[in-house]
Amino acid sequence: MNDIISSLKENINVRLKNPLLGAFVFAWVSLHIKGFGIFILVDTQEKIAMLRKKEWLLFDDVFLPFLLSIIFLIFLPLVNLLYDKFEGGWIVPKRLKILRAKTIAEVRAERSYVKEFEYENLSTLANSKRKLELSTADLSDIVEEIKDNCTKADEERVIKLLSATHEIKSAVTELSSSAKNLEK
Repeated sequence: MNDIISSLKENINVRLKNPLLGAFVFAWVSLHIKGFGIFILVDTQEKIAMLRKKEWLLFDDVFLPFLLSIIFLIFLPLVNLLYDKFEGGWIVPKRLKILRAKTIAEVRAERSYVKEFEYENLSTLANSKRKLELSTADLSDIVEEIKDNCTKADEERVIKLLSATHEIKSAVTELSSSAKNLEK
């Protein structure tokens, strides 16, 4: 008995793997879901009675499920192909275009930020250079004034002051040349 049941189950599984038969069974069950649900839930004696009372109609039990199964097998794959074509041909390129535009905007914003940052640094550097040049000129004038009015005892301090002033002037000159190179 178990061999017969397992053979029957295997036969049903093989037949239901056939797309046309599987779609037909699915369509028939979908159309008769209420009766099928009751049939599954009742005991065996009532199932036998239900099957004896069932009146099989050609249109409701054969043609309509067959028509639905053909729609399942032909129309749904066509809809799926159309969706794939729609997504691959219109949605994906549009998403890529939006992503590309977003990336370009981010790069441009970053470039403008870097340019502004460099410009601010260059302008700060130029302003500092001007202030330093003016301060160096003032310091040179003061050192010359002190040099003219100094005594022999202060001469050593004046020489140190002159050498410090000379170092500051050379640093300002070096800063000016590097600032000119940066501005280019």
